[in-house]
Amino acid sequence: MFALAEDAPQTVFLGVRVYAWGLYCFFGAALCLLAVLFHSRGKMKKGTAALFGVLALPLGLALSRLLYCLFDARMRMFGDLLDGSVAWGEYFADFFGATLGGFSMFGALLGGVLAALLCARILKEDKWALLDAAACALMLFIAAERLGEGRLEDFGVSRPLNERTSLWGLFITHGEYDDCISTYMLESLTALAIFVLLEWRKPRLERGDTFLTGALVFGLSQVLMESLRFDQHMRFSFVSVQQILAMGCAVYALWVWAVRLRRRGIRTRLRPAAFAAVPAVIGLIVWLEFLIDRSGVSRLLLYAAYIALLACPLVIGLGMRNKLAKAGSDGTQGAAVI
Repeated sequence: MFALAEDAPQTVFLGVRVYAWGLYCFFGAALCLLAVLFHSRGKMKKGTAALFGVLALPLGLALSRLLYCLFDARMRMFGDLLDGSVAWGEYFADFFGATLGGFSMFGALLGGVLAALLCARILKEDKWALLDAAACALMLFIAAERLGEGRLEDFGVSRPLNERTSLWGLFITHGEYDDCISTYMLESLTALAIFVLLEWRKPRLERGDTFLTGALVFGLSQVLMESLRFDQHMRFSFVSVQQILAMGCAVYALWVWAVRLRRRGIRTRLRPAAFAAVPAVIGLIVWLEFLIDRSGVSRLLLYAAYIALLACPLVIGLGMRNKLAKAGSDGTQGAAVI
């Protein structure tokens, strides 16, 4: 049994002292596997959920740690390694340290997606069906993990508010000197809301559209949440690495739907609108991030503009999805791409 870091929040579970945040991750992973089991039972080969779990857990853990070590400032010491200020042995000891902490949400999600693809390939199952199941399941993991961030000090919270507030403590972290928005709570509830949305829409959507809808909605919502977070986790100046990855999820969904529209020969203005909106929205968001970080403009006003901007690719993406669904119901056939 390895020793727990003394400064990390701990709790007792079944008589064993464990990391409090790690316990939330454990329950999130368990819920994720149960959801995959529910969606695969009677529809896919026996053992699909078990194989997914065997692949997803190590892949998620490894990629989560890898992305953190590559992009977080506390582990980004390549110049020191090259000039000999830090020994490679010391760096790799920290890199593979089991109790040192430091993980990336998007690394974990990438591990889950790769596990679904590998599982489908090994068992010769429909990869889109398994990705649809994984999309719903991963939202439960996100909800639990984000909730666990509330047990970590000064993590998953916003910039200090301009003044103290008496608003409901569920969404406000009351510090010794400042109050902050509990961004981790907003992220947890958003993930639960997306889970409900995907489960409700899943029977009505085409193959693969549950996964793509999850990528679009979660990606765009996480762009906003990463802007709200002020814990310096995986950031370059005023831009978060995970914010870029979140936008990448949304852009991927838009791209797949645009390709499907072209392959099916469906004429619509939504395709060119998507190609025009993406660079415009990204550019304006970078500008807004700069203003939020380094100007005196009201953040309430800036975030209102932020939400309005993110609504543009959301509406376009859902419009393309619905066009494809209508064409499918009319008997139009088309190939899926990934």
